[in-house]
Amino acid sequence: MTKPDNSLRILIVDDDQDDALLIRKYLGRMERFEARVTVESDLDRAVELCKRNRYDAVFIDYYWGDRTAEDVLRNLPAQLKTTPFVVVTSTNDLKVNASVVDAGAWDFIYKDDLGSRMLERIVLNVVQRQRHEREMHQLIRQDSLTGLANRMMFEEQLKRALSRAERHKRRVAILAMDLDDFKNVNDSLGHDTGDLLLQLVADRLQRELREEDLLARLGGDEFAILVQDFTTEDELETIALKLLAALRAPIPIRGINSRISGSFGIAIYPDHAHSPLEMMRYADIALYEAKAHGRRDVVTFDSDLEQGLMVSLELEQDIRRALDQGEFEPWFQPRFDSHTGRVSGAEVLARWRHPLRGLLLPGVFIPVAERSSLMLDIDQYMIRRTLDLLASNHSLPSPERPWRLGFNITVAQLLNLDLADELATLCTGYGVEPRYLEFEIVERSLVDRTAQQTLGQLRQKGFGVAIDDFGTGFSCLAYLRTLAVSTLKIDQSFTSGLQSDQAARGICEAIICLGQRLDLAVVAEGIESESDWRIVRELGATTGQGNFLARPMPLKDWVEALAEQSVQEGA
Repeated sequence: MTKPDNSLRILIVDDDQDDALLIRKYLGRMERFEARVTVESDLDRAVELCKRNRYDAVFIDYYWGDRTAEDVLRNLPAQLKTTPFVVVTSTNDLKVNASVVDAGAWDFIYKDDLGSRMLERIVLNVVQRQRHEREMHQLIRQDSLTGLANRMMFEEQLKRALSRAERHKRRVAILAMDLDDFKNVNDSLGHDTGDLLLQLVADRLQRELREEDLLARLGGDEFAILVQDFTTEDELETIALKLLAALRAPIPIRGINSRISGSFGIAIYPDHAHSPLEMMRYADIALYEAKAHGRRDVVTFDSDLEQGLMVSLELEQDIRRALDQGEFEPWFQPRFDSHTGRVSGAEVLARWRHPLRGLLLPGVFIPVAERSSLMLDIDQYMIRRTLDLLASNHSLPSPERPWRLGFNITVAQLLNLDLADELATLCTGYGVEPRYLEFEIVERSLVDRTAQQTLGQLRQKGFGVAIDDFGTGFSCLAYLRTLAVSTLKIDQSFTSGLQSDQAARGICEAIICLGQRLDLAVVAEGIESESDWRIVRELGATTGQGNFLARPMPLKDWVEALAEQSVQEGA
């Protein structure tokens, strides 16, 4: 039964019965509070009472034979350090009074000043301080943005849950979650909108959870759920999938239907971990793996994941070192004009010349670079390094050598509103006209407003913009009408086996026709046979690219190929 707000439990600890009765009488006369008073004359029994009960105030006499209240306060067990003790003293020694406060007393009162008003004032101060400390205790354990538990509270509750689970032979699970690509939301829509989205996500997650499950925001877009009532791992996966489904529904925010997704990593006590630190770490490792799977995934920890993570982290550090040491180099896959059959340009591809492992293809390092945000550094490095090497070999594009170079860039690059100016300045430094550089983006980049703005700026500067793997991604045709795109690249899944695959042929023809109507160049990627090359030329593709025509080649071979073509054209 909950006590009324003005009802207080008070303990009087005094071996002088007359003093104890006097304090009790004055407490009974308080106007604001109704006191339920217990009197104890033995110090040790009083300490035991405080361990078993929560008192709103404890009035303790200062002198106890060879001991004092100060001695008692300094030797209290840890669980009683926050108990509100008020020392009742007959001495008017300021040094003594300061010592008892230093020992942990909340207040002190002289016996000569005892009276109902003075006691009520002290009780009021104690009650207000307790209320304030409870509020502060709650605030420092509560996320100020969402109102959820924060990391401190989550870790406290996890520690208690593990203690109970150990005693009762039960299981405990952590579901670690973060939002996919949330940084893009912050960068494109602003931090205020990002904060509002986090609040709406927290509310949506909370509504889907059971009352006994603890949801916390650990920081940024990281959330965690503490689950104690479950039997099988399938139940945990069901909870995670239910939450992912809830997130998939559009979230209306400031006139925009935002779509967000998340990934989950699960760790279980005692199956995987035995301490709070291990639980948090293993859930994070599983979450990392979920994101590596392409996001929107749920992964439960196992020991192999930890080894895989260590390999990924080592590779990430190796990539950083490689960027510093200049180990990445451009390779060039030529594109051929469908009318003349001559080289019209090339796609620039990254290769890593590792000092120990030799030449590494993108499949080895790109997935790790994307997860660790290193793709931005690689993109920037490749553009500058390519121009630098071509300049050294007198092979930069020019009106006499009008070969267009295609560079892959990520959405992270497009979120930089200064990108177009920076690239234009770079081209000026090398004496290259922007029209000879084309930047290839994937379709999903088109949904971001900042990315759209950057694409427009690139086109205004004269750069080309190509949609890579067209037909496999977002595929909103409205963007082709409104965005500044110069080229469509047909994905190789539609250009392979065209002689026998009528559906693929129909898709190729439709994309080429679309490009022609919109006055866009169309590149057929992944040409692997003479028949495929012949068919895309017949359908009207502008250029072709693929291993049948030419495999990716290092700088030396690319420069020689250009020189040979120049000689042939001169002849």
